Amino acid sequence: MGSPGHGDAAERDIDDLPRNDANYTALTPLWFLERAAVVHPDRAAVVHGPVRYTWAETYRRCRRLASALAQRSVGPGCTVAVIAPNVPALYEAHFGVPMSGAVVNCVNIRLNAETIAFLLDHSVAEVVMVDQEFFTLAEESLKILAEKKKWSFRPPILIVIGDPICDPKPLQYALGRGAIEYEEFLNTGNPEFAWKPPKDEWQSIALGYTSGTTSSPKGVVLHHRGAYVMALGVAMVWGMPEGAVYLWTLPMFHCNGWCYTWALAAMCGTNICLRQVSPKAIYSGIVNHGVTHMCAAPVVFNNLINAPASETFLPLPRVVNIMVAGAAPTPSLLAALSVRGFRVTHTYGLSETYGPSTVCAWKPEWDSLPLEERSRLHCRQGVRYAALEGLDVVDPKTMAPVAADGKSYGEIVMRGNAVMKGYLKNPKANAEAFAGGWYHSGDLGVKHPDGYIEVKDRMKDIIISGGENISSLEVEKVLYAHPAVLEASVVARADEQWGESPCAFVTLKEGADSSDEAAVAGDIMRFCRERMPGYWVPKSVVFGPLPKTATGKIKKHELRTKAKELGPVKKSRMAADPTASHPLLIALAATLLQPTPPRLIKTSRGISHLSGSPVPSQSLASHARRLRAGRGRERERERERERERTAAAAAEGMAAERDIDDLPRGDANYTALTPLWFLERAALAHPARASVVHGPVRYTWADTYRRCRSLASALARRSIGHGSTVAVIAPNIPAVYEAHFGVPMAGAVVNCVNIRLNAPTVAFLLEHSSAEVVIVDQEFFSLAEDSLRIVAEQKKGAFKQPLLIVIGDQTCDPAPLRNALSKGAIEYEDFLETGDPEFAWKPPQDEWKSIALGYTSGTTSNPKGVVLHHRGAYLMSLSGALVWGMNEGAVYLWTLPMFHCNGWCYTWTLAALCGTSICLRQVTAKAIFSAIANQGVTHFCGAPVVLNTIVNAPPADAILPLPRVVNVMTAGAAPPPSVLASMSKLGFRITHTYGLSETYGPSTVCAWKPEWDELPDDERARLHARQGIRYVGLEGLDVVDPKTMAPVPADGSTLGEIVMRGNGVMKGYLKNPKANAEAFENGWFHSGDLGVKHADGYIEVKDRAKDIIISGGENISSLEVEKAVYQHPAVLEASVVARADEQWGESPCAFVTPKDGVDRSDEVALAGDIMRFCRERLPGYWVPKSVVFGPLPKTATGKIKKHELRAKAKELGPVRKSRM
Repeated sequence: MGSPGHGDAAERDIDDLPRNDANYTALTPLWFLERAAVVHPDRAAVVHGPVRYTWAETYRRCRRLASALAQRSVGPGCTVAVIAPNVPALYEAHFGVPMSGAVVNCVNIRLNAETIAFLLDHSVAEVVMVDQEFFTLAEESLKILAEKKKWSFRPPILIVIGDPICDPKPLQYALGRGAIEYEEFLNTGNPEFAWKPPKDEWQSIALGYTSGTTSSPKGVVLHHRGAYVMALGVAMVWGMPEGAVYLWTLPMFHCNGWCYTWALAAMCGTNICLRQVSPKAIYSGIVNHGVTHMCAAPVVFNNLINAPASETFLPLPRVVNIMVAGAAPTPSLLAALSVRGFRVTHTYGLSETYGPSTVCAWKPEWDSLPLEERSRLHCRQGVRYAALEGLDVVDPKTMAPVAADGKSYGEIVMRGNAVMKGYLKNPKANAEAFAGGWYHSGDLGVKHPDGYIEVKDRMKDIIISGGENISSLEVEKVLYAHPAVLEASVVARADEQWGESPCAFVTLKEGADSSDEAAVAGDIMRFCRERMPGYWVPKSVVFGPLPKTATGKIKKHELRTKAKELGPVKKSRMAADPTASHPLLIALAATLLQPTPPRLIKTSRGISHLSGSPVPSQSLASHARRLRAGRGRERERERERERERTAAAAAEGMAAERDIDDLPRGDANYTALTPLWFLERAALAHPARASVVHGPVRYTWADTYRRCRSLASALARRSIGHGSTVAVIAPNIPAVYEAHFGVPMAGAVVNCVNIRLNAPTVAFLLEHSSAEVVIVDQEFFSLAEDSLRIVAEQKKGAFKQPLLIVIGDQTCDPAPLRNALSKGAIEYEDFLETGDPEFAWKPPQDEWKSIALGYTSGTTSNPKGVVLHHRGAYLMSLSGALVWGMNEGAVYLWTLPMFHCNGWCYTWTLAALCGTSICLRQVTAKAIFSAIANQGVTHFCGAPVVLNTIVNAPPADAILPLPRVVNVMTAGAAPPPSVLASMSKLGFRITHTYGLSETYGPSTVCAWKPEWDELPDDERARLHARQGIRYVGLEGLDVVDPKTMAPVPADGSTLGEIVMRGNGVMKGYLKNPKANAEAFENGWFHSGDLGVKHADGYIEVKDRAKDIIISGGENISSLEVEKAVYQHPAVLEASVVARADEQWGESPCAFVTPKDGVDRSDEVALAGDIMRFCRERLPGYWVPKSVVFGPLPKTATGKIKKHELRAKAKELGPVRKSRM
């Protein structure tokens, strides 16, 4: 089912729970559009001149497109080509085409007719959608194709896209030639078309062709899974907020707009289309449309900086985030952009990796460096995206990583879900690309000591001069620094003396004096000679415009052809100056001048080192040769592996849907999703940043990664791994955080135990989970000891003592630690010392493998074991960051227990964001305010009881005003409106969510809408208290009639059960088939919560099914009554349950904790006042008929134990005479 990993059965697991319709859904970015239409139906989705579509309209239009295609039998196995600039129809094709099951192929509009004819033929396009301005190009391409194929030619469906901002004549011409107008085509489709996600997320979603920098375009096939994870990856890496306004300066046909077509839907953002890119259009878009983000090639930035003053709008109204990919912008360009108010993010990637897949993640410590040094660091290609699982620079022959010295050259290779399926109908190219289980980029680069990679050149762009290598990119960097140079590209030109020498093709800036080109060329050469080794200096300079692809890439193959036409350089200037001559001459001169000739070693940069210096890198040419040799040896083996995988895929039944290809999964392009990758990346991107802080203890990400690997290794050495469970009984301390990574790195399952449970309950959990290791905090050692004693008594001779590890805490009394050690427990730090900090952990073979086990919260007397998997943990971790708008480097305060739903997955999220965890052993208002003031806290989570504690904190404990806005997430029952209002006034921004242990914690969010800001406080609070819409990582959410499973009306009053479906739902309950059958009945997860669905699609929880009070045959929502009780000025906390009533069967009974300082001398009078207060706000029969004062029993997460209150209400006996 779906997309299991290859070789899945090799690993043992703690369960055999299967995938089903409720807990496993194929990943596809199409879900994002459906969600955006629910969350922000009226927000602008796409804007193009006078055209404006909302997300609701865009969803309907895309479904119309899918329906219209399906009606013409265009679906799975079909390709739809789109030839258009950045217009709404091209955006819609990214959703509408795959909604029909077909594959979208966005064609480069700058290609000629012959090339497009090749692409249409190669992709077997059954539909061609073409913009009116490019209709004649499509027509000519089809004519070429018809002549080539003759009688076998089958004309595709031809659809022409009209544009109101263009001359209508081309449209009229196209219609006269029999094309169907796009809007008319949409009108034949159903706007309510019931599209279906792919059965297999490996199904192809898009086809693109290599950029045209070579004369042999290859068809790059991308799949739904990769598009989904990369869309989330690009949004998170860039820190895109919900509602971002994105300007389409990057062509959507280039790598599907680097996946921002899909990412904008995930973020419910706005697309501003640009038909033609010019500085004036860009500045105008920024000013008039509120643009916050844009992507482009360096050439666009060059134009922005060099635009005449009449076309610019400066200063910018806001910081505008720009992402650039490919060749690094020059330092001068980066500096100029920064001065103007642009914030540049530098990335790198290829069509084969869904666009950018690495990012030069900025480090705060760089801010204090000189501008030139900052720019040099910024120009590197950086570290892998969170969605790419492997990135390295390797020796292509041995595949061994090169030294991280910034000098040793190797090939840049990638691995993971962000790598293409393969090249369409090109097995030879696939064997080469995936040789050795990695995707080979063909780019040569180095790896710096900080782990950041830097591209040095394409293999084919290396210039070999006199046996030495010259990086064309390095020469270009210097050329760009010349004040007269706008653009430059360097290629090899034949040279009679040296074999090859650099030839520079240059475009001068406007206004530069070009009357004497020979003089300008000489000045450029002199400029270069001052900045680089003499033999690197271009020996010829050619002026003129540079040929480019549609994405702004310079077509170097055309420049190489021009250089060839120029003929060889007759006499190189390399020997004109002895001090600027070739390295061989430098070496000779040095030998003659030195009394004792030193040992000279030539480097790839032509610089000689004395003996004793570090061994320099090998030459780029030798690496290029080794690349070709290494790939050749792998080719046949890879072909054989492909054949085997194809057969295995067919055996798994993956061929249920037709596809345009039969490309198999491989080690290079398919990796199991697991949040463990996040930790590895954090240690690379920000090794020195604080990862975990606890009192005086501070670990960096490099420290944490080493410690987690030590933990995994120590466990593995004791045969703890696949199929094992490790229980952790501890408050929020570093060891619990480390267990979330170290335990699954060993292959085992982590079970974080609620520290507030009693010994008999903990004993049940340890026995039920078959815990082989118990890691326990020193303060809770006696609890673990008592629990194990109970298990031993129950199992008698069958009891096997688990490995007992005690965690010491220097902030606590050492006596409990000494006691634990005296009884044979191993101290946690000593246990880590037995492990290897370089342990080579492996991801799970199957992402369905269990990662964590938790138990239901304790509000019932029957805890059930909730099993979570790696796939869900990965996806919900990313969702938690995106839904909350968390940025890279967030500082998170652990007020929420990590043992509760694995800290709502923020244990793993913090690693994905390279953030900082501030641990709190005990949660108090004073500790929270102190951490905010002293630790830079930006985010924390907590139950409403925590919010109540903050709002009612004594002045001595509060530090106000807050130094910054602090984001607070709360889940479960909505905080009372009064609490929400008070928190807001203090400077906290509340996000209200809802979820269960069975859904990895929160899985819905009350997404705030800007229009709510203008509403009265009471109305805002009422809307804010709803549970909202599904997370990005949850594919289905509804309120249904539990008997018929039909959705209830969206009227805000019809009660039904809240049900969920998707990858954010548990595998199931451990060893509990009956509970699983009930929970997953009819292909949905049944929450057991009753709720309503409002007209705007937001859900609202009304009660647990068991908490509904039935009085005189009428239903009373205990939550609604509680809301009213909470508004009473004397009430701190309240909970309402049913109490037997002689007249009405049941009536509400309120259990209340008064605020400090409230006069409780006459509780009868206080109860009467609360009842009168409620009667003014509720229907009479909803008013509590009895009020009981005292503290409320709670679980460790602050949930009120209603089962205990129901027991107390039962002890009170029935109400003798209701006041109804």
